[in-house]
Amino acid sequence: MPPVDYVQIISIKVLKEFATSNKKLRFGIEAGPAWVNYNATKFEHNSSGIFSSNYETSRIKKNTVGISLRAKAEFPFTKYFGLECAGFTNINNSRSFIGIELCLTFGLVRN
Repeated sequence: MPPVDYVQIISIKVLKEFATSNKKLRFGIEAGPAWVNYNATKFEHNSSGIFSSNYETSRIKKNTVGISLRAKAEFPFTKYFGLECAGFTNINNSRSFIGIELCLTFGLVRN
């Protein structure tokens, strides 16, 4: 397998939900500390010859603390089915990132 980078995150977040006057719309924010394990491949050009295109690889391993944030909007369409849209980020000094997610929710999602 080719060399790949890994980012593993363990976080504990607190959730605050905001009710609206519309039963088919809810908002929430999550925030908390995170432990980040960053493991990446570093490529270095091996200039042993003029026509050489070989690379040497080494691993970079870092452990750091960061903060995880997430904002969500929930759309409980029926009593048992809904959709959740969210934006999330993890801010740290090794490898910060941002993303979006869409989740289908099943179960008792609305009273």
